[in-house]
Amino acid sequence: MYVGNDPMSARRRDYDMVVIGGGAAGLAAAIVSRTLGARTALIERDRLGGECTFTGCIPSKTLLHIARLFRDAGELRSFTSSPHAAAVNAESVMDRVRSVRERIYQADDSPPNLERRGIVVLRGSARFTAPDEIAVTSDTGDGGRVTFRRAIIASGSEPITLATALPCVTNESLFETSEIPQRFAIAGAGPVGIEMAQAFARLGSAVSVIAPETRILTNDDAESAAVVRDVLEREGVRFYLGRSVADYRLEASRRLVELDDRSRIEADALLAAVGRTSRLGGLGLAAAGVATRDGSIVHDERCRTTSKRIYVSGDAAGWYRFTHAAEHTSRVAATNALLGISMKLDERSMSWATFTQPEIAHAGETQEQLERRGVRFETYRMPYDRIDRAVTDDARAGSIKVLSDPSGRILGASVVGERASDLIAEWALAIKKRLRLRDLSETIHPYPTYALGNKRLADEWSAARVRSKFAWLLRVIYGYRT
Repeated sequence: MYVGNDPMSARRRDYDMVVIGGGAAGLAAAIVSRTLGARTALIERDRLGGECTFTGCIPSKTLLHIARLFRDAGELRSFTSSPHAAAVNAESVMDRVRSVRERIYQADDSPPNLERRGIVVLRGSARFTAPDEIAVTSDTGDGGRVTFRRAIIASGSEPITLATALPCVTNESLFETSEIPQRFAIAGAGPVGIEMAQAFARLGSAVSVIAPETRILTNDDAESAAVVRDVLEREGVRFYLGRSVADYRLEASRRLVELDDRSRIEADALLAAVGRTSRLGGLGLAAAGVATRDGSIVHDERCRTTSKRIYVSGDAAGWYRFTHAAEHTSRVAATNALLGISMKLDERSMSWATFTQPEIAHAGETQEQLERRGVRFETYRMPYDRIDRAVTDDARAGSIKVLSDPSGRILGASVVGERASDLIAEWALAIKKRLRLRDLSETIHPYPTYALGNKRLADEWSAARVRSKFAWLLRVIYGYRT
């Protein structure tokens, strides 16, 4: 049962909680709300699962996996007597992508899975008509109105497109085709652009990446990002950094991407991976008393909007646009809304990963952030060629980089290399729990694993401290020789 303080609690409403949007954030918000005992409804105009299931995480990682199989098959030929290369069947590749996302949808996101939990799924578009009322409009017309004690807006985001003569592909249309472009231009050098650059290059496309920044993956550690760029260049990806797309047009039967310096790139398709914007159109936010700023909903660190009864989570909040961040904001929003406590967004231990090969992952603060704040820190590294499992797997391109204060308390970590997305979880936990490198050094890790690299780095920190503080004393007491 809903236990939050509500000055209008005497008025009976249809639901204790109404969640708008059935993507990763909306699903998490609805499940948390129902777990806390609230009568919960979730409104979704399309399929549950949202961007992550259908146009983001799941199809992109499936495509990366298939592309890696082709790359590994090429390496395997050096150990066989057959020189023949496997041919890419584009239709089969994209069919596999779509079948995987359908399997995950049916297993996790389909309406029956929520209904078994006691969540009411309402099909249609949502629009606030009052601070405590929402009109639901289905494809066939008016779907009625529902009232609520609390609501969470989890309407997600949509890709920013480019104004060009020929239409661009976005992540929302990329996985609906059954073609692999012979020449593929990608606008944007963030995680989406870089992941798709490697995937399509390995599947046979001549890939060009265009971005106004002077380096790729600008939110990540610069040294780690440089390793990824070097690998992609060796795989044939061409980078046009410090430049932007001016137009994409047809000229004498040739499709050309024109850059702002007037240079041209011939491309059969152009992917716009230049960012996302919160999807807020048609929600009637003014009627609910919900304010927006710079295209996102105004909210505090507890996810509450300018309306006391309405919260926001996921991409609609304009915070980190990751699935795990969406789930975190939903947990914060639903818990605060229904229990009236003061749970805050945990930015300090936020982590993320880009799933190229090598992977790149980060947790905590970056070197640039610490320098801007004037924080004293020390830097420690463990190269992958000193991690035995990386050597056995021939995955030596990479390193673990950790930033700590002088006492060894972990402030930030960046990993580039095989399984970086898994290794970073230990560092994220260490940052959240304010652990020191000594704590990881004292924790037993199995051998041979990639995670042992985390411990080895911490071991070196501990060994240096012992040498500097106690070695001379032990020599004096026990007569050890230098």
